[in-house]
Amino acid sequence: MMAVNSKNQCFVIWSNEIDGRLDAYYYSSEFQKLKTLRTIKTIEFEDLIEIITKGETPLWRGDSYLPSGIPFLKVQNISEEGIVGDVAYISEKVHNRMKRSQLFGGELLYTMAGRIGTATILPDNFGKTNINQAIAKIPNIRITGINFFLR
Repeated sequence: MMAVNSKNQCFVIWSNEIDGRLDAYYYSSEFQKLKTLRTIKTIEFEDLIEIITKGETPLWRGDSYLPSGIPFLKVQNISEEGIVGDVAYISEKVHNRMKRSQLFGGELLYTMAGRIGTATILPDNFGKTNINQAIAKIPNIRITGINFFLR
């Protein structure tokens, strides 16, 4: 069987390579790579986590950012390489009030607005931190080496 793929390249499939489907396009190299991925063992994300929560903004209560204090992360601070850019700061009082979004290190952070889908793990030695409402916090992630899969 001979076929042309989406890149207008011609390729040949021998009869012993046909495994049930007769459309030649299915056998193009781009789909054969996906076929290999189906054999990789996967884990459901829900099996790795206990809870997902998000942050909030301290500004709606009239608080403001400070030149120093507890780091307050926003979407622009989350990258696949870790925490980047200029970080805002909040007071200890505001941090204590925003308990749901407190971080202590080791949490998986996932952006939910702006640049959706960027994920990183907060380093264990980052110290007390807080996040805004556009970042999901997934504490107690139950797999070693997940940072490898995030890159």
